[in-house]
Amino acid sequence: MVASGGSSGQPGVFVYGWEAWAILWASIVGFRQREWAADPTPAGVPRVAAVGAASNPTHLSAAIGRTFSVPHESRHLFPVNQRLELIVDGLNALEPTILMGSSSFLALLAVTSLRFGLEPRQPLADQPVECLAHGPGQQPW
Repeated sequence: MVASGGSSGQPGVFVYGWEAWAILWASIVGFRQREWAADPTPAGVPRVAAVGAASNPTHLSAAIGRTFSVPHESRHLFPVNQRLELIVDGLNALEPTILMGSSSFLALLAVTSLRFGLEPRQPLADQPVECLAHGPGQQPW
């Protein structure tokens, strides 16, 4: 049983059986694993995931990461209730290759990244990344 604050507009409590819980996890990480495997650019680059999530495992974002892991990927939790400047300092120190979080958290991080000095490493993609802070076709930082 996990709770959600309702980033989709509907807060609630959800009950999962083990099979459904595993399917949920696979739906979260499956696309990322396929993308990484299909692109030769990051071959040999260590996978380091920064996850913006709740710190309490009663919330889905914290509980699922405590249940499953991804081989060959280190995962680092950044509680979304921390001050943004602490999260940015941690991200800059970690230099993750993967940034995960709820849409509301990632949007807030993008919009405030300039103020707090988020300095990501070189993007792996050759194409510009769309970002709320700068608009379509612009680099995020």
